[in-house]
Amino acid sequence: MTSSDPPFDELAGDPELEAAAGAAREERRAEEEEYAHAAARQWARHRDLLDITRELQHRGDTVAMQVGQTSFRGVVDAVGADYVQLRTPTGRVDIALVVGHERTPVPLVIRVVERAREGGRRAEPLARTFRARLLEYDGEEIDAVIGSPLLPEWLRGRLTIGRDHVVVRDADGGDTYLPLDHVAWAHPWRE
Repeated sequence: MTSSDPPFDELAGDPELEAAAGAAREERRAEEEEYAHAAARQWARHRDLLDITRELQHRGDTVAMQVGQTSFRGVVDAVGADYVQLRTPTGRVDIALVVGHERTPVPLVIRVVERAREGGRRAEPLARTFRARLLEYDGEEIDAVIGSPLLPEWLRGRLTIGRDHVVVRDADGGDTYLPLDHVAWAHPWRE
């Protein structure tokens, strides 16, 4: 060995050392995978439905949302503070989400039907909350349709949004009152 040779050159071809180094690298790689898996699980435990729906929106996945007995299929267009706007083939539907303990839980299942290969969006709705969105229907004075797991059929009519309830005035002038917490979804009437 000369003074210009690196100090470990004589060990470079040692098969025992190469095998030990390979085993150490493999062990380190396995530990890193284990830590990454544990970190991903910890991250998933701290997510809520808003996080999930935003992710689905950003990816552009096609989803099926089962709300009580009613099902909608489409792409998440926008996510508010407590609701999601789903773009379906027949138009947009606003669907309430339970955030914290602020609303009565609505039977809701979200299923990814088709993963998007590209696309997605990052849009926010003009109305921040579900109640604010319902107030837009009220202000536009249009016929709307709302659904609730309490009712076997949806309600159609002009909406008036009270502090804690919605009034649906049907075409015959009849009024139906429903607590806001029990409104699961809404969309403009479509012929």
